[in-house]
Amino acid sequence: MYFGVFPKSSEISVNKFIRLWVAEGLLELKGHDESENEAASLLQQLIDGSLVVVSKRSLNGKIKTCRVHGPAHDLCLREAECKNLLYVVNPETGKTYRMFSPQGRQWVSVNSKGDYHPVPFDDLTHSRMRSLHFFVSGTEPTNELRLSNFKLLRVLDLQSLVLNDFPTPLLDLVCLRYVALTITISKCLQISSLWNLQTSTVHGSALVQSPTISFQNEIIEMPQLRYLHSTRLYISSPMKVPVLDNLQSFSRLNPSCYTKEIFQGIRKVKKLGIFGRG
Repeated sequence: MYFGVFPKSSEISVNKFIRLWVAEGLLELKGHDESENEAASLLQQLIDGSLVVVSKRSLNGKIKTCRVHGPAHDLCLREAECKNLLYVVNPETGKTYRMFSPQGRQWVSVNSKGDYHPVPFDDLTHSRMRSLHFFVSGTEPTNELRLSNFKLLRVLDLQSLVLNDFPTPLLDLVCLRYVALTITISKCLQISSLWNLQTSTVHGSALVQSPTISFQNEIIEMPQLRYLHSTRLYISSPMKVPVLDNLQSFSRLNPSCYTKEIFQGIRKVKKLGIFGRG
C-alpha cells in the first residue's frame, strides 16, 4: 500500500523506498540492519510476483529503481484509502487544489504536474499525520505548512520543492526519522536536536550553484543517524569523535573534513562520497 504515496508510473529509488519503509516503522524488527534486510526481501517478493517492475540495475546487477504497474498502483491507492492510511492531494487527474479533509490519515502525498500551491491542513491532520510527501514543483512552502504543528511526523520529503532557506520549525519535529530537502543557499545546519533522525538528505537547487551544507559537530553524535547525503557536505572536526556504529553512508563530503579523528569515528561506514578539493 505504501507505493500509493508515489505518483503513478514514477521511477522509485529502491534505497529511498527501503529507508522510508524502515522510518515509517512498518517492520516490527529490532535493529536497523534486520529491518532493512527484511524490507529488501519483501520488495523482492513483490518483484517476483510481477507487482513491481525493475527499471534500472547497477553494473553489478543490483536493483537501483523500480516502478509499479498502473493497475497495481490503483489497487495500492484503493486499499490504503479504504484503511484510512493514505490521502493523496490533487492526484494526477488535472484537478485543481481544493480544501480537503484527510480525516486524520497517517500518510499524505501532495502530487501535481504543475507548480506548488499552498495546501491547508486541519488540526486532526496535524495530530495524526506520520509522513508528508511532496511531488510538485515550486518554492518555499514552509510558511503555509506550519511544520511545527506536525509534532509526531516521522517522514518529511520536500525534496521536489526548492526552499529559499532551511525551515527552522523543522527542528521542533523530534520524532523525525527521515528528512529530504532542497535549499538554495549555503547554510550551517543545527539538527542535532533531531535525535531520532535516521536519514538526512539536503541538496542544493539545480537552478543555482550547488551550495555547501555545513553541519555542527554535534551531528556526529546523533545515535540513530545512518545516511547523511548532501550536494556538498562539510563537518568541522572536534578533538574527539565517538565511533558511530550505525552510520552507513556519507555522501559528497569535502576532503578537508578527512581528519584522523573523523576517520576514527566513521570507520564502520560502508559508502563514502568525496566532493571538492582538499
